[in-house]
Formats: sequence, structure tokens, C-alpha cells
Amino acid sequence: MKRALLWLSLPLALAACTVDIKISNLSVAPSTLELSAPAVSVPVGGQATVTVSLTKDCITPAEQENVLAQGNGLPPNLTPDGCAYGDPGGPLEQPVSDVWVGTRQQMTLEPSPYDPKPDPFTVNDAPLPAGLTVQWTGEPVGQQRGEITLGGGDGSVSTGTFTLSTAAGVQPGTYTLFVSDSQTERARPLTVTVTPPVQPRVTAVRLSADPAQVPSGGQSVLSAQVDGTGAFDPALTWTVVSGGGTLSAASGPRVTLTAPGGPATVTVRATSVANPEVSGTVTVQVAAPPPPPPPPSTRLGGQIRAWPQESGEVTLESGGGSAAVVLSRASVGTGGTFDLSLPTPSTLDPLTIAPTSQCTVDLQPGTLRAAQGSLYVRRAAQKFYLETENPSLASLVYVDQPGRASAQCTATYTLPDGTVMTEQYDYRYTFAAAGWYPVYLTYSQTNPTTTVYTFTSGPLSSAPTSYVVGSPVP
Repeated sequence: MKRALLWLSLPLALAACTVDIKISNLSVAPSTLELSAPAVSVPVGGQATVTVSLTKDCITPAEQENVLAQGNGLPPNLTPDGCAYGDPGGPLEQPVSDVWVGTRQQMTLEPSPYDPKPDPFTVNDAPLPAGLTVQWTGEPVGQQRGEITLGGGDGSVSTGTFTLSTAAGVQPGTYTLFVSDSQTERARPLTVTVTPPVQPRVTAVRLSADPAQVPSGGQSVLSAQVDGTGAFDPALTWTVVSGGGTLSAASGPRVTLTAPGGPATVTVRATSVANPEVSGTVTVQVAAPPPPPPPPSTRLGGQIRAWPQESGEVTLESGGGSAAVVLSRASVGTGGTFDLSLPTPSTLDPLTIAPTSQCTVDLQPGTLRAAQGSLYVRRAAQKFYLETENPSLASLVYVDQPGRASAQCTATYTLPDGTVMTEQYDYRYTFAAAGWYPVYLTYSQTNPTTTVYTFTSGPLSSAPTSYVVGSPVP
């Protein structure tokens, strides 16, 4: 496409035989608004986006016939609808229009032998006022010319955008710019109002808590949204107003609240550093702590399955062999029922787990002490371990304080057929209070067949499942 004023340097004969796709309308609007008298407001040091629209006017088939009737030729590569040019061996080429942003200025050419007294004329692409700069999308900063491709059919609208920037030192006021295209002499005015720079100021602080309800000692993430004008400073100072708890930091856009014991309502405030008169608050509800777990039972009752109609007794002892100490005994009724007291052992040793295995043990706290107890029934002068159906309850442990213990143990052995078996035992105990607990373990076994067995531990119950008589105690 050619610049509208460049025809002065071309032979006039070319204009008579030029057939081109035209622009029927030119409109200018800030953003995407279509305004008959477009205007845009920009603060000193700010920016605004302006959209330029061009409406395509194709060479319709009827117009093509008129051109041919007047003895003029049509481009051989014009599409049948007259809306684009195409190369038979290549892609279509959409017309491109140059569009300028500038100021209006009257100019007069120098006299010449061809025109000794040239008439003055008006241009709309004179330099912009000092302090105003444009940048068309995809073009260098400061270039007043942009390109808009006229795609689509007859009457289609194509747009281009440019960013209008104002320098920090530009004088506030009203400036009139003009937007013109390369195919017509039309120009559209663009009124630019440069406003004084916006003073930075914080206007609001909005807070949120995630979650807004936590358990006693739980945590909530507090986030802030700071609103304001200009290039304001978003820095904040955080404080706990009421309800207790601690904050992970005293500044920043986000902090973590560690709640106190509940029930409680914790109120936290974030205050703007730049404008201390502006602040925001948020509340976090803290639930009451759960009730403490009941202490382990001091009695153990049950019924021995298939118990014969004879006398016997259930015994709990610690140690083994000649060093065994009987802690408690109870008779077994004719129906196999018993009620055994579980006294506090007089001797406690450091808690150990699977001492014969290769284990990694973790005790929390590390000062747990315990006494092992073996539970068996005596019949006909013989000892038989008492067992539940799953898992065994032949052993009990007494621990001296709340805590937990865990161990990861491994064992590898070879079966007679040569299969190598690898077992992994994962022990986990939780002691809610000092007292007796069954040695229930969380046990998992893996082997080449990827079989996994799992048993889960639990606290001692005052009404455990029925017992069965196991093998005699050696």
C-alpha cells in the first residue's frame, strides 16, 4: 500500500489504471469502545491503549464489470469476490493499510518549475507533542506508523492497537491527535487528556484466613489484599489483637497463625505501613481440645473358649524362668470366664522392641520404660499361653508415661526350595497414658509373591475378645 500523499511524486497516469481494495470507514476508540468523538484520559507517567478500526470495501463483481467497461484492467490475481489478492501457486495476500498517529500541521511545498506557486496542504502525521509516545503492537517504541491487515470479506472490520504513554515530566492538559490511514485523506481526532499524576495511597486492607476454623494448636494461613491508588507501598504490620496464638512473621503479604488452646476466637490485624490509619482484621475460631483418652484399664476380663468343666487360673507374670515374678492371678470359672487385675509393676526396664531382630527403633520420648508381662492359663500343672484369634494377646507391656514407639525390622532367609524370603516388620505403638497395653503390632511382610499381611495394634480393652488356649509354655 502507498502513503496517501506520495501520489505527488508519481506520474498521474498511474492513478487512472490503479484498482485497489479500499477502506470505507475509519474509527478510533480507547480500548474497544466505538465512539464518534473518541477521547482518552492518561495520568502523567501512565499509559492507555487505543484501538483503531478499519472497515473493508471490496471490489464487488459489479464494480469489476464497471472497471472493465471503462477500458481499465483488473489485477489477474484478484479473488472472485474482490476482497484479496492471490498467487495461483501460493497463499492469499490480504491488503495492508498503514495507519498514522500524529498531530495536524499545515505545510507548503517548495516552488518548482512544475508548480511555481504550490498551494498549502494539511498533514495529520506531524510529530507528537513533547512527552507523548506511541507504540503500535509489534512495532518499535516511538514509531508513529502501524499496519492493519484488512482480512475478511466486504464490510468486515479489522483492528489495530497502540499504546499511548506519557512521560513523567509532561504538562497536564488536553492534546488533540489525529489518526489517519494510507488509502484516504480521512483522519479521526483523538482527544488526549493528561491528568496530574496519581498520588500513591493505600485505601483498604482485606484479610482472609484458610482455614477459618482450626483445632486447638492448629494453624491457619492469613493472606492480605492491599488496595490503593498510584504506586503505593503494600507493606503491612501484623499483630494478634485478642484470643492468643503466635504469628510466623510480623510483616509480609501472608503469615501463619498457630492457634492457642481452645475454645477461643483469635483476632488478627494487619496495618498499612504507608498509611497506618488503614488496617484490616480477620478472626479464626479455635475449637476446644478433644477430651483426654481414658487411662488404660487396670482390669482384664474375658472368656476362654471351649474351657473344660474344671478349675484353673489365669496368671500374669514378668520375666521368665527362675526370675519370673507373678504380678497377678485370677481363677477361671466353670464357664471359662475370668477377671484379672493389672497392678503396676515394681520394676521397669528401658523399653525395647524385637531385640533379636535387625531393627531401627525410635522412641518418643526417649526415656520410655516398660515391663513385659506374659499371660497364660494354668491347667493340670501346665502353662498355656492365652491368645486371641488374631493377633496373639499372650504378652502385655506396661509403660511409665505417654509416648510412642516405632521400629522397622527386616529379616532375610532361604526356603528349602531356594526361594529367598525377605520380611519387613513395622512396629508402631501409641501409649496414651501410663498403664498396661497389649503387644499388638502393625506387621507387614513382603516376599517374591508380593504377599502383604497386616495386623493393627490398639489399646487394651476392659472387654477383649474371647481367648483360646494355645500351645503349652516351654
